[in-house]
Order: sequence, then C-alpha cells, then structure tokens
Amino acid sequence: MEMWNGYWIGHSWMDDTSSERNQYYAFRKQLHINGEVRSSNIHITADSRYVLWVNDQFVSRGPARCYPEHQAYDTVDISPYLKSGTNWMAVLVHQFGVSNYQYVHRLRTGLFVDGAIHFENGEVEPVQSDRSWEVRKADWFEPSSARYTLMMGYQERFNASKEVPDWRCPKEHHERWQEAWYIGPVGTSPWTGMEARGIPQLVEYERKPVLTLQGSVKKDELVTNRKSNLRFVIEENLLSLKKCTTTGMRDGWMTIEPIEAHDQVIAFDYGQLITAYPVIEMECCEGDVIDSYYSINKRFDGLPNMNKGFSTDREGVCDRVIAREGDFRWQSYFPKGYQYHTLIVRARATVKVRVTAQVTHYPVKERGHFHCDDPIINEVWKVSERTLRAGMLDAYVDNSWREQAQWLLDGVTSSLAAHAFYGDADLFRRSLKQWGQMQMPDGSLYSVGPKDFAFMNLTDYNFDWICGLHNYYMLTDDDVFLKEMHPVLLRLLGWAESHMTDERLFLQPEGQQLFIDWSDVQKKPYSLSLNLKLLLALQKSSYLLNQLQDNLSNQYIAKWSLSLREEIEHRFWDAEERLWLERVEPNQEIWSKYIQREQPGGWANSGTLKEIPYFYAQHGNAYSLLAGIGSKGMRSHVAKWVEKSVELDQTFTNHASPMVFDHIISALFEEQKSLTCLQAIKDWFGREIRNGATTWPEQFNAVGATDLDAPACGDCGQTIGSAVGYLLSRYVLGCWPTEPGWRTFRFAPQIGHLTKVQGVVPTLRGDIVVDLHRDVTENHLTATIDIPASMRGEVMQKGECIALMPGKHTLVFP
Repeated sequence: MEMWNGYWIGHSWMDDTSSERNQYYAFRKQLHINGEVRSSNIHITADSRYVLWVNDQFVSRGPARCYPEHQAYDTVDISPYLKSGTNWMAVLVHQFGVSNYQYVHRLRTGLFVDGAIHFENGEVEPVQSDRSWEVRKADWFEPSSARYTLMMGYQERFNASKEVPDWRCPKEHHERWQEAWYIGPVGTSPWTGMEARGIPQLVEYERKPVLTLQGSVKKDELVTNRKSNLRFVIEENLLSLKKCTTTGMRDGWMTIEPIEAHDQVIAFDYGQLITAYPVIEMECCEGDVIDSYYSINKRFDGLPNMNKGFSTDREGVCDRVIAREGDFRWQSYFPKGYQYHTLIVRARATVKVRVTAQVTHYPVKERGHFHCDDPIINEVWKVSERTLRAGMLDAYVDNSWREQAQWLLDGVTSSLAAHAFYGDADLFRRSLKQWGQMQMPDGSLYSVGPKDFAFMNLTDYNFDWICGLHNYYMLTDDDVFLKEMHPVLLRLLGWAESHMTDERLFLQPEGQQLFIDWSDVQKKPYSLSLNLKLLLALQKSSYLLNQLQDNLSNQYIAKWSLSLREEIEHRFWDAEERLWLERVEPNQEIWSKYIQREQPGGWANSGTLKEIPYFYAQHGNAYSLLAGIGSKGMRSHVAKWVEKSVELDQTFTNHASPMVFDHIISALFEEQKSLTCLQAIKDWFGREIRNGATTWPEQFNAVGATDLDAPACGDCGQTIGSAVGYLLSRYVLGCWPTEPGWRTFRFAPQIGHLTKVQGVVPTLRGDIVVDLHRDVTENHLTATIDIPASMRGEVMQKGECIALMPGKHTLVFP
C-alpha cells in the first residue's frame, strides 16, 4: 500500500464549495536541481482531467476514467525532462462540472501529485502537491456551455491572445500567482480511494492529412462576440459556401490570401476514422479566428458534415481558436473521433496554416494474423483491426466520434477481438473491474460507466458481464481477479434471482430496458432472448463457481439453470413452426401486476403488442443454439431458420447490425455452418468494403441506401464491429481454450469455401501458428499447427479426442 505525502489542492475555497462547469485551472511548481538525478517517479491525478508538462515539455495526460471512490493515478518518470538549476512543473486541469459518460462528478476540483527526486549522492527531494504550488484560472479558455455531444465534454474556445506567456516555464522575473488552496490528504471526499491506473498510458503520434476541399463563405463580422453554440455559427456560414481552386500544400503548410468580404474554408481528409487530438499551427495576426469542425462523412457536394451526435440543439463537434501575433500552435485538450477536419479561417491578412492530428489509442501491437485466398475476407480482418484500434482508448469505447462511452456489451465483445488481434487482456480486466465497481445496491450493474445516473439501464447487459468474466478467465487463468470478482458475481446472481417469478422465468425489472439490438420484436414479458441470456450466464457462473470452489453456490446455480432450461423448453417452443417464440405471456396475476409498472419508453423498449409484426427473433433462436436447448432435430430446424435470417436483406432479419452479429454467427459456427457464416461475413461486411468503409458502422446499410437512410450508418467506427475478427480467429483458425489460461485448447478449424488459410492465434503462453489447405479434388483438409510449450491441443479425429503436445503437427480432416 502506498504511503502518501502529497495533498489534494485546488484553486480557491469558493470553487471548492461551488464547482463550475467547463473550467480550466493552471497549476505550476518551481523545482531546484542541484546534483545529478538518478530517478524521479511521481504519482499524479486530477479531477476531472490533467495535462502535465515539465520545463514546457509534454509528459503525460490523464487520469484514466474512474470513479472518485477508486481514483486512478498515473505513475510517470519526470527525470528525462529535468535539468540542472531551475525547473518548472506545470499542470492544466479541466473540470467538466457535470457527470458524463466518461466521468462522475462530485462537486470538487483537485490536483494531486506525490513523488520524489532521487539524486546520485543519496539525497531525496520530495515532489508533492501542497500550498507551495501556484494556481490561477486559465481564463484563456473562454466560456462555452455547448457540448460536443450529450455524452461528451464541451466545445473548446481557446483565446491564445489571453494566455499568460510562457506560463508553463516562466522566465526568471515572472508574475506570481495565488497560493494553491489546500483541500486535504488522500482519503478526502470524494476521492476516498486511490488505485493505480492498471494499464499503460495511451500512445500518441502525428498523422498528416490530405487537402480535400477549399472554398469561401461570406465574412461573419460578429463571429468573435457570439457565445451561443458554435455549431450554429458554422452552419449559418456554410450556407454561402463557394468552392475555390485548390492551392495545395507545401511541407503540410498552406498559405491563405484574404478574399474581400469572405472567410476561407479548408477541409482535410485522413483517409479513415481516427481518434486524435486535432493540431493547428499558424503564422497569423493577433485576433485572427479559426473555427474547426469534425466529421465522419461528406455531403453530396463534397463538404464534410459536422458530427452532431444525437442531433440536438445543444451539441456540435467543433472548436474555436483565437490567435495571437506570430507563430502559434494549438492542440485540442480532448480527443475526437473523425476522418475530416474542416477549418473556417477568419483572417485580415495573409496567414499560413498547417493541420495535423495527434492520434491516440491504447498501446497495442498486432500479434494475431489471418490471411486466406478470399481477398474480401482478408480486408474484413484488416478493417476489423482498424475499427478496434480507433475505439480502444482507456476503455473499449462504443465509438470515438459520438460517445466515447464504455458500454458493457460493447466492451465485453470488443475485448474478445482485442485478444484475437493483440493477445491483450489487461484492458479487459480493467473494464470488468470498473463495471463491478458500479454495482448498485440491488446487485445489478450499470450498462455504461463510469456514471452515476440510471439512464438506459439495460437488463440484458448484466448477463453479458458474467459471460465476459468467464471469457476473461478462460483467456488468462487469473485466479486472483476471479476471487476479487466473486462477491460481485454472487450479488449479481442474487439480483437476477429476485426477478424470477413463480413460473420459474425471469421477468424484466421495473424501470429497466431490454436492448437486443433495436430488434422489431415484442420485448414485454416473458422474453426468450432475455431468459436465454440468463441461462447462458448461469452456465458460465456454474463453471466459475466451481473454479472458486464455492460448492454450495454452484449446486444452487446448477439447479436453477436446469429449472430455467426446462421452463424455456416448455413455454417458448412453437411446435407448428418448429421455432422458438420470442415472447409468451405470464399468468394473469403476474401480467396484471406487470402492466401497472412504470416502464421507460423509447426505442430500447417496444410499445404495444400490436406494433410488432415479428413473433420469432433471429437473436433468440441463435441464443437457443448457444445455450444448447432442445433436441437435435429441433436444433437442426432452428439452425436452418437462423441461416436464412443472415442472408442479405431478409425481411425477417431484426436489424442487421454488427452489434450482435458475433452471437448469431457464433451460434451457426457451433452448428458447423461455416459456409453460411463466411458467406454472411462476405455479404454484410464485404458490402461495406465495396462502399468504401474503412471502419465498421453500427448498422449495415440496405441495398442501394445512402448514409442518410439509416440512423447510424457510414464510416463511423463502432468498435463492437471488430468482433468479426474474433470469429475468424476462433472458428476459422479453430483455436479456443478449453481450460483456463490456454493450458489446453480445442482445435477445430472451419474454413467453408476457402482453400488456403494461414494465421496466428496469440495466447499468454505464446502464439499458435496455423496453416490450412483444402484439397478440392480429394475433399479433405490438411492442417499444420505449431503449438507453443506448456500448452496442449485437443482435436477430434474419427470420433476420438486426441491430444496434441507442444511442437508442429500435420493433421488431415475429412
């Protein structure tokens, strides 16, 4: 356990008692170095966010998203940035002032630093936050109440002409600021607990764009005085857009000559969705204004659209920079997800501008590999990895352009893709832990976090957490973490049990919603999909409890699982259609109580029974295959129906989307339907490739549709779509652990129509190398597999399970 010497500090007692929204605070501390430094590690965190410089050199930013009761801190080595003599540490702290989908607000703003400089002569100088620090409001960030989106932070309005010159590393004779306000030691509310970040700092690197459009708009004389949503100012200006001849760039720089009564518009393209801090370098006059907005797609005339999130009047993904005289560089404080960066340059004289992006993501290196003789499927693998990287930040975010929120289902699914591509499970562990930390008093989990409000609590996501914990344990054999999550698992199962009726089925809790991928199916009780997701969670729970040697709980869960299975098979099977109905009604007593409940509306919950045309759900029938319910004959008929449902543009497909595509295709792979699975991947993801997508959307377009015909289509980088890469690794390459930590694994490749497949499956014990070749004339599959040490494969040959020891093996499958 850390022994803390630093203190939480703030700006003033007034700010500490009435936290303001969207405020920036500048902190700095002078250090004197007399001697050769051996090491200098510091712990640093802030509420809400910080950026740290030492001697005006960028060092780090953070903290990783967290709850204040489990405040995350970063550990950084500042010794490379120190010099002999006077040194300056400077920190810019931002306070959201309101909870969003990345942060939980508890009214206070604070900075915390604790560490020491160790000299070669054995002396030690503490480096800690206390009253010796100087602080002031960073009022060069002008007030803005407009948000990027409902789930993110605020538009940035940076006035460089007001910024204190050289404040991060002042000259010898500088103006002193006020003394930092003392808040309290570690443990002071609301930061009652401290946790190490647990994952590495995100990487950052420069990326250059290409010029895609140049034009002009009528000059807006009032632009520097407006305080309303910057989005409306920009949209109004763009109504007068006229395209100009492109002047081009030289070494990334553009020289822009003024046009009488007009401002200039320049749009840059990065070629794909990126998650980055936009950067603008300028040579201009004081008071010149550059407005920026960010896009994931273009209009028909080639002008990029502005990202609008949910298209309310309170949002717009755009920023403003007011320049100072001479050379100047601005970098956004917060990262955005975008492909196009558009500038409106409002200058009185000639200016030079250079635009780049400081790309950021979780530090990963691609270990997994997949290549086959089908170029479309090869591209599917590549785009899936690119999609994941764009949404893999300090959490598996739903997307980087609209939300940057850590939704539970999205995170659990994306984590499987992360293991297939990178062999990484650390971020998976952190996500599972954070969802566990937000367990509510009744035992259920929030659907997105960190957060402290109950908007869109999705019942089915609770069961995804249990399945995610099981997947993580199978990949890592992390007994320590499993024991840590044991109480969370038991409380969650207790919550689920409290909503079982005397008919032995799970009833949707009052006030919560049921997601299941926007499906046009009736979600009122009883839901097949929901009860099957619970059954799958019980099956996984039983395995985990057995590993924990919690025999009493395991026996109870096993009986509960059997009871639920029997009731599902009894109530939901439609013998005439030979399919599973998506819903059946409770008995009259339960139904009469249910319809009196307060149920949230909106797209996540269906309305009246008459509004829904579908009786059978693609998802529910797929989950039935994963749960293994019904006889062999029943499963065969269901599998054929689910096969039909994934054909391109079938009318009974309940919103074709990457959101649960992996569950549906996994079910068919488990039924040995590899031809259908690979064809579905080619049909749905392949069409996105042919339409030019560089990352996967949230919802597939219909044939002949445009981005405007679907609510969330386009090249918008929904991270969960990356799961198709996991499908190729697990089922086509055919490797998945059967014991925790890959001590043993199943080898059962399914290559469908493919004739050649090569790949690498990363594991914590080393990489499994697979080479597959199908002889069309002899109609057999030759598989070569190289197994690392301390692992053992299991393969079915002629009805027998054969063990494969470490080393290279060649097998022939009929």
